[in-house]
Order: sequence, then structure tokens, then C-alpha cells
Amino acid sequence: MQQNLKTIKRQWVELFTLSGLHMTVDMFSGMLAVLLPIIRENYALSLTLGVILLSVQSLACNVVQLLVGHLRAGKKKPLLIPVGLCLATLLCFIGVLPQQASAVIWIFVLAIISGIGVAIFHPESLRAVHYLKAIPASTSSAVYLTFGFMGFTGGSWFAA
Repeated sequence: MQQNLKTIKRQWVELFTLSGLHMTVDMFSGMLAVLLPIIRENYALSLTLGVILLSVQSLACNVVQLLVGHLRAGKKKPLLIPVGLCLATLLCFIGVLPQQASAVIWIFVLAIISGIGVAIFHPESLRAVHYLKAIPASTSSAVYLTFGFMGFTGGSWFAA
């Protein structure tokens, strides 16, 4: 009984850790829309290119998940969680690009790489959440997804 209680407590800590990381990585996908007016002003980006930039990042965040989701399905070590988190942060480097029209290409590259980071993080972290057998999958999924939503909206708030 004592061992079971320790397992349950440990798995709740693991769930909140994974959910906190999910919140953190989703912040980067929520930042770009809020930063777009400043990016447009500083880099002479047209509204059309701005909408394309948002679309490209969103597609990278979602389509790449479909492409990489099955790659590590049988693995136990969560390699793609830290890799995805590190790649997602690259969006912040937009702020250090020189204010020239040629920087627009690098803005797109950073948005795509950041989107790929967000994408490769999700399947592996969700698998880790469902590996926590002491917590019902419906509960762990709800906690994980709620933190992701808070991250996306929190990223917009922090970027503002």
C-alpha cells in the first residue's frame, strides 16, 4: 500500500512536470501572432506575408506531428521532448535579426524551425503522459491538454 501511494504521488509529479513543459513549448506557438505587428513594422513585412508566416508556423506545428508521431512509438527514453523544447525557443531569435528586408527569410526559417520543435515535442510527451498507469488516461489527458491551452494563451499574453 505504501509503495503504491509513492508511485501515485511520483506519477502526479511527473504529470505536472510534463504538463508544465507542454505549457512552456506551446507558449512559443502563441507568441507569433501577437508579435506580428512589430515584426511587420521593423522588417517591412506586408500583411499578406504576415498571414503566410502565421500559417507556415501553424502548419509546421501540426503537420510535422503527423510525420514524426509514429517514429519513436516503441521507445522508452523521451529524446524528442528536450530537442523539441530547444527548437521551439528559436522563435525568440527574431528579435536579434538585423532590421533589413533580407531578414524576412530568416524570420520564416525561425518560425518553421520553432514550429517543428513544437511538433516533435507533442507526440513523445503525450506518450509519456499515457505511460503513467497510476493516473486514469482521461484525467492525465485533461491535465496535459489544459496546460497546453494555458501555454498557447500565456504565450500571447507574455509576448504582448
